[in-house]
Amino acid sequence: MPEPCELGTSIRKSSLPSYLILIIPEADGVEVPSSVWRALLGACRIHNNLEVGKIAGKNVLKLESLNSGVYMILAEMYTASVKRFQAEKIWYERQKRE
Repeated sequence: MPEPCELGTSIRKSSLPSYLILIIPEADGVEVPSSVWRALLGACRIHNNLEVGKIAGKNVLKLESLNSGVYMILAEMYTASVKRFQAEKIWYERQKRE
């Protein structure tokens, strides 16, 4: 499994979906650290990839449910994709968890 810093740099040079194969070894019983999911989420934010960003965000929130930065990034990505209703749902979820 790649280190988070390697992942963030490499993603910029490749397609994001191909990296999902590398970091989802759950079938092998290996837990992916939240730092790897956060790096993927950050790359998705930069490259405007909402679909992969949703997967990364969901996995970060499974491990760090109180990380308000993840909610902010997801809401921002939804807003940029003109999906205001989903952005508001994300903010509501964040407020509910506090």
